[in-house]
Amino acid sequence: MNRKRGERGRSHATLDLIETCIKIIEPCQPITVRGVCYKLFVAGLIDSMTTKNTQKVSRMLRDGREEGRIPWDWIVDESRRPPKVSQQCASPQRSHFTRSSAYSGYR
Repeated sequence: MNRKRGERGRSHATLDLIETCIKIIEPCQPITVRGVCYKLFVAGLIDSMTTKNTQKVSRMLRDGREEGRIPWDWIVDESRRPPKVSQQCASPQRSHFTRSSAYSGYR
């Protein structure tokens, strides 16, 4: 493996855990990070469901996604709500004004 200066490698245990996560996720995707952690805990691969362990798994899953090993749509975050559409803009004129003023800063 070629590493850049200052990059650390991953331990075999971490690489094995990532591969196990992929095997867990594939048949039941989409799944939450917490769902993956629970399956790892039940299998005895993490010792508890503490924040320390769930954050570690979350980081590993993020890295796996960024590296292309885990498809992005396999992991979902159901704690985040989709944005609501404002009902204040009932008239087309007001809607146009709101839309144009909202985007004016991005041009």
